[in-house]
Amino acid sequence: RFHAGATLEKVNFKKLARALTGTELSLEDFTGELTGRITLEGLVGRGQEHTYDGKGDVRVTDANLFQLPLFGSLSDMLSRKVPGVGYVLRQDTAFGSFDIKGGRFHTDDLRIEGDILSLKADGHYDMQSGQMDFDVELRFLRNKTWVGDLLQTIMLPVTKMFRVRLRGTLEDPRWSSVNF
Repeated sequence: RFHAGATLEKVNFKKLARALTGTELSLEDFTGELTGRITLEGLVGRGQEHTYDGKGDVRVTDANLFQLPLFGSLSDMLSRKVPGVGYVLRQDTAFGSFDIKGGRFHTDDLRIEGDILSLKADGHYDMQSGQMDFDVELRFLRNKTWVGDLLQTIMLPVTKMFRVRLRGTLEDPRWSSVNF
């Protein structure tokens, strides 16, 4: 059995993106830094991912997040539904907390923010199967500005109409619209 904890401070997101995706990416599009904390415990050995429990939080800043392959089909879907939206999809900040229980990462508060469009996601990623299951709300503006807070409050009924789902794996993400 192991118990571990780690704190990451200002990790180069460009290098991390390459390591996590396992592919050669056009790294001139990637910038930013990752900061986070994690505690994890479980059994050591191949196939023991289902025993992992823990928690943590993460923040990525100054990054071009929609350049990650995970978001490629979301960008395509949004551009088909709302022509021209692709020109304003620059989400540069992500943050949230997560719990790990039985090898499954779960979050209720993942946010990916951009100047025009932001996302709020809840769901899980299963470490053993590699499957994702997230429900995502598309929101207008950043949450951290008074204009963003006001507009998000006013637009809450409309925001509920702009929901998408993320299923599949990191290698084969499947985005689908729920009600638009």
